[in-house]
Amino acid sequence: MAQNSQCNREGIKQQVKEAYGKVVYTYTANLKDANLKHSKSSAIKIAIIILSAVSTCGLLGIILQWAPTVLSAVTACITLANVILSSYSKAANLDGQELIHISTANRLWKIREKYISLLTDYDNLSDEAVVKLRDELSEQTAEIYAVAPLTSSKAYKLSQEALKNNEEQFFSQEELNKILPEHLRSTLIK
Repeated sequence: MAQNSQCNREGIKQQVKEAYGKVVYTYTANLKDANLKHSKSSAIKIAIIILSAVSTCGLLGIILQWAPTVLSAVTACITLANVILSSYSKAANLDGQELIHISTANRLWKIREKYISLLTDYDNLSDEAVVKLRDELSEQTAEIYAVAPLTSSKAYKLSQEALKNNEEQFFSQEELNKILPEHLRSTLIK
């Protein structure tokens, strides 16, 4: 019976690790999507400013009679592009989407930290306590996912790159030593 309990406990630990991994991926994907939305929004805002300035110069040229027919056509096209871009910007609500992704990531960060704590305390907890904490975390995660925005495939690919190759969410012992106060640093064995 003890062997069966140990196998089940290891199975639960593996399940907790996998849930942690999924939360880290979703957390990172939401941060990446927020960055993508921010970059796109910034580019659109700059383009709108430039188009507005250019169309204003065109109107000024028309008023001053500098090739009014050509300037009228060019200014009309630039103004139309500006209106289209402004309308898209308003309809797409990229700034609002960015904030939703950041909010979701912030909520998932707390869950991520709770999973780390559960894995850290795992060997000192009873089977019942482990199952209870796992179930609570699963429920809290499900509540966040229920209202979370979908992340783009581009954000997911960026997350894969960040987590697998760049170890973006992790620190080496050497990196930790550099940011910890001296009295908390570990001695590194080389």
